[in-house]
Amino acid sequence: MNRPQQLENVGVVIHPETVWLGTPGVDRRQEKVPDTLSSIFLPLSAEEWCSIAMREGENYVGGCCGNMGVLQDTINEIFRNSGCADNSELLTVYEMAKGHDGFDTFEELNEPQFSELLERWEHLDGWEKIGLICNGVEPMLKPKQHEGPSNYSVPPEERDIIHVLHGSLARLSWQGLFTREGDEAATHEANRLTALAKILPLTQQLLEQLENSTERFEGYALASPETGEILYNAYGLCFYHNLEAAQKMGEIWQRMDESPAYQIRELVVTVADGAVLGDVIAE
Repeated sequence: MNRPQQLENVGVVIHPETVWLGTPGVDRRQEKVPDTLSSIFLPLSAEEWCSIAMREGENYVGGCCGNMGVLQDTINEIFRNSGCADNSELLTVYEMAKGHDGFDTFEELNEPQFSELLERWEHLDGWEKIGLICNGVEPMLKPKQHEGPSNYSVPPEERDIIHVLHGSLARLSWQGLFTREGDEAATHEANRLTALAKILPLTQQLLEQLENSTERFEGYALASPETGEILYNAYGLCFYHNLEAAQKMGEIWQRMDESPAYQIRELVVTVADGAVLGDVIAE
């Protein structure tokens, strides 16, 4: 019995993806796709849901850090949907919890570990059960299509000075949206020049910081085999510190309906040179 079947024995309901087959008006029909997951029902009790979804609950994690904030928001959305999570929602829960202290059942479990925890199902708390479920259906998890890779380049790391410049430049952009006449035009022009004067020293400081930067990142990137452009997803440009992490993300992409082509390449990132791709490791 595989892991999804074992989970169904404790009340987990897996809804597979479906496809339309046949000719409309003749034999048009909808059929389930084996070994796929469209959505899943998490069979937590009312007490377990309140424990993890309510701010007063003993297992509420929303205020811990950024990842836990995303995790809490996602689990509360699943709670509002009566415990039913779509595929990408469960993937988000899995990725946010994995590697964080206190979420041991979200780590990769071998068969003896999985079976032992499943035997203790009734004694697990809500998060432990969700982690076990994620482990059981992990090979079927995939992001939504719009969360897949793209060639769009994101801005560099945002420091305090970049935030200030961003706000100032955005205001200048909006100030020029409408035509002004007479005294209003003169006032507007004076404000524009004052804003530029404030921005000048900030840009000089930023340039100095960038010219003196010695930061360096070495790792791997997922790139387009056609253009060589570095791909990006919801987390930014697809950079990874080790080869295993890059391979894992590529594996997840291959589960998408329209799996993107990619290659894993060595990578060095510096401020002076940007992201420089090296040899192709895998395609």
